[in-house]
Amino acid sequence: GNAMGMIAALTGADFVEVPTTLMHYNDATTSAKKAFSLIVDGQILSKNILGTFYLPKLVFCISEVFLTLCTSSVHAAVGEAAKTMSMLGKASTGPGQQDFHNIL
Repeated sequence: GNAMGMIAALTGADFVEVPTTLMHYNDATTSAKKAFSLIVDGQILSKNILGTFYLPKLVFCISEVFLTLCTSSVHAAVGEAAKTMSMLGKASTGPGQQDFHNIL
């Protein structure tokens, strides 16, 4: 997502994201940020040091891929989605809240 999004932004090309994890799906559908961090010997020295904002033309989702994900990957993505909903002011009690409990 980030590498191709950055290349598309720099060249002005359209790009399509095909997420293979729920975390990538969440990022592809809720964020235009395409950024890189500086990591040396496994340690993050600078987060999002280089980046841009660029939306994909299309997010193509193959939902069957998500059925192969491990539980920890699903939990991390649900947490990230909850954080995004919270920042958008959508994390109040409502129909979506029960969906999170069912997934967990």
